[in-house]
Amino acid sequence: KEFYNVGEFDKAIKGYQSAIDESKSTSQTAQLNLGLGASAFSANNHELALDAFSSALLSEEKPVQETAHYNLGNTLFRKGEELLSSNDDAGKPGTPPSKESIENVIKDWEGAIEHYQSSLNINPNNTNAQHNIDVVKKRLEELKQDEQDSQDEQDSQDEQDSQDEQESQEQQSTSGEDQKVNPKTGYSKEEAQRQLEALANEQILRALPRRSKARFSKDW
Repeated sequence: KEFYNVGEFDKAIKGYQSAIDESKSTSQTAQLNLGLGASAFSANNHELALDAFSSALLSEEKPVQETAHYNLGNTLFRKGEELLSSNDDAGKPGTPPSKESIENVIKDWEGAIEHYQSSLNINPNNTNAQHNIDVVKKRLEELKQDEQDSQDEQDSQDEQDSQDEQESQEQQSTSGEDQKVNPKTGYSKEEAQRQLEALANEQILRALPRRSKARFSKDW
């Protein structure tokens, strides 16, 4: 505990682990696991913290169970937060988390709410547990809404891409038909159209009257 109090969490973890190995008392082991979990949580070692607090739940003492549930909630919530910010840590700030990451965060935060509620069931006066439930529920709603908005945007983009691809294929098909040579005429559709336009222009020109020379009568 001395190492924990001065912020040397890695040393505190080793100290608690050694004490747990030597402990002969179930009650003492549960208390040591709470200390191990708190040290691991402060060191951002969430998996170890989850294991330690879960072990503390084996205690028959209600106050220990209450504390273990409460800290399991804290650990799961913090674990989800760090998972959401992992893209920034990877050097890709602003990059939205993957669908799989969001699903894992939702699972962690729903688990956090369950543990806070279990802590509150043991001690209804645990105002911190109730406060944390409200906070995590709000964050969870926001995350689910962001996920839905992102999915709607992706569906819209996929639909537009599909439409663009279909139009491109239709244009290519039409262009191919225009270039295909008719074996009967020896012309493609495009060439035949040009021939018809040229013929029509020629007929118009032929239909125009020729300019006649002006004739003047002498009136002198």
